[in-house]
Amino acid sequence: MLSNPTHWQPYYHGNESELSLARKYSYSDRCRYYWPDVHVQRELSLLVANLTQSPAPLTLLSQYMPQEYDAVRDGRIGNRPSELIYERIQKVARTYEAACAVQ
Repeated sequence: MLSNPTHWQPYYHGNESELSLARKYSYSDRCRYYWPDVHVQRELSLLVANLTQSPAPLTLLSQYMPQEYDAVRDGRIGNRPSELIYERIQKVARTYEAACAVQ
């Protein structure tokens, strides 16, 4: 985001500390602009490879991905990156599905 601020700079305001906080903790919709970037994809591939070889500790999952942690703990999914990613995507899709449900 720092090397290409085009997609966030018009929307985030404040001093450097506030901007840093906004880049880290604002809503994640801006990531869609950076996702296709070759550098981001390379780092994602490395992350997935590393987590495939050495799965994240359950304590880390419980802190940062609590719903996926519950699914791993309950045996609904494995502690593998592909399953964690798919579960997170499905969670978001279920939210939209519920919002669009005909009553």
